[in-house]
Amino acid sequence: MNQMKYIEPAVMFITMIVYVAIAVLIGIVAGTTVGLFLKSLNFLSGKTGALPVPYKMLLLPVGGLLNGLLLYKMKPGALYIKEACQVFRLS
Repeated sequence: MNQMKYIEPAVMFITMIVYVAIAVLIGIVAGTTVGLFLKSLNFLSGKTGALPVPYKMLLLPVGGLLNGLLLYKMKPGALYIKEACQVFRLS
């Protein structure tokens, strides 16, 4: 009976360690993704900053149209961007 007293806290401690490890992995993935996104955003904003305003205004509807076509070609209720990109032969 004395061993049962120590098993439950040990299981709870191991469970806590597993949850902390999962949280750290999620944090690493999310942080890396956000960092890459911000780097690409900074890179692209530097490239489009040299464009005159009329050209920038022309790029907005083109981007909106591409986004709309991508969402239109996707399966209803599913977010399979890879499959939608294959429709347009983007990948």
